[in-house]
Amino acid sequence: PAFEPSWGERAPARVLVGLPQPVMNRILGNRPSLERQALQDVGKRGVLPLYVDQVVRFLAEGGSEPPHRLADLIAHRIGTLQPKARQLLQALAVLGERADEESLRAVLGPDVDVTGALELIGDDDMVQRLDDQLVLRHPLFREVILLATPAGVRVELHRRTIRWFDKQGAPIEARALHAYHSQE
Repeated sequence: PAFEPSWGERAPARVLVGLPQPVMNRILGNRPSLERQALQDVGKRGVLPLYVDQVVRFLAEGGSEPPHRLADLIAHRIGTLQPKARQLLQALAVLGERADEESLRAVLGPDVDVTGALELIGDDDMVQRLDDQLVLRHPLFREVILLATPAGVRVELHRRTIRWFDKQGAPIEARALHAYHSQE
């Protein structure tokens, strides 16, 4: 909050670019050369901080050549998760960017252990816990998860969400949105 960029009032807008290579070198510190090489190949405009985070996690999980596009990298990482973890992410994305565990249990059903699925995803990876809610760390995660979810699974999750929202007395607009996406 105390950061002052010294842009002045003559610059009403600034285009944000990725992190330059010297900053990347400072961030990576003593990281293995595989991570450095993966991030140097990305582009001339700099590297997005979220991409750095995802590449480091990808390589720590045993990946060898991360995709150059951030959305592809996220989709790949989601695809390598165990089914229960992927189901949790899919339910969370259908419910929105945040949901409580009770809502997730209602949408996922009794066969998915929410706590166990969270452990499979990893602490503060794509999901973080804020008070009593689980929150996707970035809006791009939600978009990629929804696009990677098979249509039939997405429709069923929206149907379960409608039933849950009916029990909770959710606003009609929220139920209508899920009805639309469940093709009802």
